[in-house]
Amino acid sequence: IRIVGVDNAAPKIQIISPPDGSSTEINPYEIKLSFNDDISGINPNSFKIFFNDLDNTNSFRITTSGLSGSASGTILLSEGINVINASISDFAGNTSSVSTSFTVQALLQSPHPRLSCHRGQ
Repeated sequence: IRIVGVDNAAPKIQIISPPDGSSTEINPYEIKLSFNDDISGINPNSFKIFFNDLDNTNSFRITTSGLSGSASGTILLSEGINVINASISDFAGNTSSVSTSFTVQALLQSPHPRLSCHRGQ
């Protein structure tokens, strides 16, 4: 048996979209993450993501290729401040997490739509 090294380094995880502190009127919103691990590789079964403390992991598509991967999902969000917490582990059991918060603004619509009328002459 030859031991090459020990993986004590946690994987890297990043929320690509939405940016931290951002604001959007788009709802539902597509959330995108990326992750990589330079030694043992990403364990896709370890991925977890929570929106405002509710587990939404099953709403995400996870793809991995070698030592890197990504996840994306479209989520209907609450108006106001939303918080995302996500985590992933590598095959050595090292875990990383990331969080972000952003604001979903309501689209203001009049209860009485404006109509334009033109009189013929």
